[in-house]
Amino acid sequence: MDVSNFENAIKTATCLYTLEQVEAAIAKIGDSLNNEFADYISESGVPAKDMALLTIMNGAMVFAGKLLPKLKFSIEVDYIHATRYGNGTQGGALALLAEPKIELQGKTVLLVDDIFDDGITIDRVKQYCLDRGAESVRTVVLAYKDKTREGLAQLVSPPDFVGFNVPDKYVFGMGMDAEGLLRNAPGIYYF
Repeated sequence: MDVSNFENAIKTATCLYTLEQVEAAIAKIGDSLNNEFADYISESGVPAKDMALLTIMNGAMVFAGKLLPKLKFSIEVDYIHATRYGNGTQGGALALLAEPKIELQGKTVLLVDDIFDDGITIDRVKQYCLDRGAESVRTVVLAYKDKTREGLAQLVSPPDFVGFNVPDKYVFGMGMDAEGLLRNAPGIYYF
């Protein structure tokens, strides 16, 4: 499939979730996070605990950008650039391309990623945060891939917050890429 022509790629792809459906799911995740962390705000409005949101780049950039305005508590924001895919479709060894600049020691970290495929990337980044002293790490993903994870179920934890389940296909859009392109597709698609 030629992904270099945006309009043709969108026309030939199957849309799993429209932009409106994605935005509704993100709002629901925001509500869940606000409920979960309501006790992190004291009566004076000052954060009762230190929180940080780390976006796993590049895929979660769009998701995190839409999620942040939904959050009703104070939170530091940074990113970590970790990948197993590069511009390909097969996962390999995890490459850490950029580390967060903020201190994680003693903080509750919300780790935001685009998709939970095998769970290896988010699991390793979660461990990275814990190794740097995070008090706890909660994982938030836009898409959870429905697939058999033989042997992996014991190795990685499922995400704490999920927007959608998606089929075991290579999906793109809303930050997820197809050969490095189509991250800007207005919905979640597959070929």
